Amino acid sequence: MKLKFRVFADLPSDRNSPIELIEHVAKLAENYGYEGVLIFFGRNTLDPVLLSSIVLRHTSNLIPLLAAQPYYASPVQMARIIESIFLLHNRKINLNMITGADPGELNEMHNTLDHGDRYKRVVEYVQVLKAMLMSEKKIAFQGDYYSFAALTPHPVPPEYMPKICMAGSSPASIEAASQVADVAISHPEPIGQFAQSPILRLRGKADIGMRIGILARETREEAWRAAHAKYKLDHKSLVVARMKLRSESSWNKSLAQLALQAETHDDVYWLGGFLGGDAAPILVGDYASVSGYLRKYAELGVNTLLLDSYAEEDFYHTDKIIEPL
Repeated sequence: MKLKFRVFADLPSDRNSPIELIEHVAKLAENYGYEGVLIFFGRNTLDPVLLSSIVLRHTSNLIPLLAAQPYYASPVQMARIIESIFLLHNRKINLNMITGADPGELNEMHNTLDHGDRYKRVVEYVQVLKAMLMSEKKIAFQGDYYSFAALTPHPVPPEYMPKICMAGSSPASIEAASQVADVAISHPEPIGQFAQSPILRLRGKADIGMRIGILARETREEAWRAAHAKYKLDHKSLVVARMKLRSESSWNKSLAQLALQAETHDDVYWLGGFLGGDAAPILVGDYASVSGYLRKYAELGVNTLLLDSYAEEDFYHTDKIIEPL
């Protein structure tokens, strides 16, 4: 029996991504029944709002999960984007709230807030955004990071309100998710450690999601051949992992610690992609092994997957073990 999750695929979003590939992946995700596609934000990505418009034009029901960075688009601007998408396409988007972990990117924007304060700003951002999307009257807001006297609202019907996803595993991110998130997302540790994860305290307040890769094949040997062919590990990989031990991101630090302890845990949970290409943890093995491991996460309350791949063959093989909700 297939496992049931809400599923989002990655959308190609770096500046060299051809539009034909972007359209193809969006159509694949919809054809396989995925809820949406995750659209990244970064210095070397295409504009996420423009990518959302491509998804909306070439699919019927797929929901863009748009990375929202407070220093890039204000809550006022984001409210107008969401209202415009509703009016122009009669569709909705969801938001993946991010705060930034790349020191170079933060310095470019002269972002002087520390890790905890950036999450406090995200909470205010979402509060302003929701007020603008839900109200019919002028909005006043006074906070530590945003202050408005009489904002013009941009209301949308309740069914077009974006779901708010909050990614992170630090105490600051989990606290922010407890206040404003519909879905709290983490890079999972091996199942024994994940069972103790603080993010699970949010069950009942928010859905629990995880960003993970799935590399399943008919046989274990075939799966591991595909994994090692996709990610090449060398001395540089270990150097980069050691550098991540000093990262401001709790995710990067914890995954780097795990990767340096062992590349593979429980015979299925693999960090070779993290070492070889900055990928999320990957579950590698035959269909039954990967399905059994995923089931343990589901039993802990995980119901949403952000899958770290957009290769067509991965859609095909993942379909053998997952039935998207």
